[in-house]
This record gives sequence, C-alpha cells and structure tokens, in this order.
Amino acid sequence: MRIPDRRFALYLMTPAALFLAVFVAYPLFRLVTDSFFKISPIVGGPVTSWAWTTTSGPSPQRPSSVQDGGPSPTP
Repeated sequence: MRIPDRRFALYLMTPAALFLAVFVAYPLFRLVTDSFFKISPIVGGPVTSWAWTTTSGPSPQRPSSVQDGGPSPTP
C-alpha cells in the first residue's frame, strides 16, 4: 500500500505538533497569563485579581495587617 507524500508528511508532523502544543505552547501560554497576576511577597500567595494598582485606602485583596506594615504591637 502506497500513501501520498502529503499524507506521509502529515503523519510525521502530527506527533511533533502535539508535542509542541502540550510541552511548549501550553506552558508558554500559562507563563504569559500568570504574569498578569500580582504576587504579594509578604503573604506569599497570589492576589486573585489582575495586576491592580494601589489606591489610597484599604485594598480588598490583602489583609489590613499587610497594608499597615504588620500586626499592631500589644501593650
């Protein structure tokens, strides 16, 4: 049985395309989309909103102890 050259080339490229999609394109896509999240280095977890800007006033994404510079000292 003889297959046409175009189909043979397609059979050879399909596994390579799947490999590139799974191991290259998907992690690259995740890297780009995850870079839009702001990470809080003090708390250590990601802030769940897209790269928000700081405003005057408390931020709803972070605890007040983080914004004030830490827990208040007890007398």
